[in-house]
Amino acid sequence: MANELSAEKWKTQLLRMTVFPLRDFAPPTDSWWVALTGQDSDSKTSRPKKGEYEEEGNFESTRLILKIEPSRIDWVMRPLEVDDKEEPVFPVLGEFSKNIDGFQQLMLRWLSMDVCPPVKRLAVGATLIQPVHDRIAGYKRLLEYLPSIKDINPEETSDFLYQINRPRKSLHMPGLKINRLSKWSALSFQFVALDPSIAVTMTTHEAFACRVELDINTAKEFSEELGKEMIPSLLKELVSLGMEISLRGDIP
Repeated sequence: MANELSAEKWKTQLLRMTVFPLRDFAPPTDSWWVALTGQDSDSKTSRPKKGEYEEEGNFESTRLILKIEPSRIDWVMRPLEVDDKEEPVFPVLGEFSKNIDGFQQLMLRWLSMDVCPPVKRLAVGATLIQPVHDRIAGYKRLLEYLPSIKDINPEETSDFLYQINRPRKSLHMPGLKINRLSKWSALSFQFVALDPSIAVTMTTHEAFACRVELDINTAKEFSEELGKEMIPSLLKELVSLGMEISLRGDIP
């Protein structure tokens, strides 16, 4: 299994929960961000004509963002911005298994609030990376998670992108299908510095990683409201399916 072969664990670059309300609605007059965190945010942006609202701020060593549109609500957690270092690294929140647990608890708290509108669809997303030594190591690591890919030579491959959806039936709600979308890739990132004396940017460091983007969501074909009493179980199920992919890779 991939988790047995890989010494390194997935690191979190982004976590997201998306709620699709049963019906379109206008942004709230009170701050959901403050109600959830118990503290003031750093910024608020409102676009009344479009029915859009955004609020964000630092929260427990992360950057927490709330985005509201008439047809969807997104809660996003990202790493804090950090000053340049002598040896730059990919910005991450930390270990996925730990980050997702805290994020799940935070989202369950908001979902239980009276301000949460009736829900017709629910989604959990994550962007995860595993740093590696070079491009070839990145492809070798990816192939450990992709048993269905047989004809790729890591030493001769470039620009690889593999995306697949492997739906499953929900264990908690009869008739509900859950989409398990994963997108796999290898990436390199160049850190650059500006020499003001000659006004030229120079590459100071290059880092490599394999990446998976997860989008675990309840299928739009399900026409019934996701009852408030079922939401906690469904959220936990989505998180569990995302964790399974991160540990076992692309399996049916």
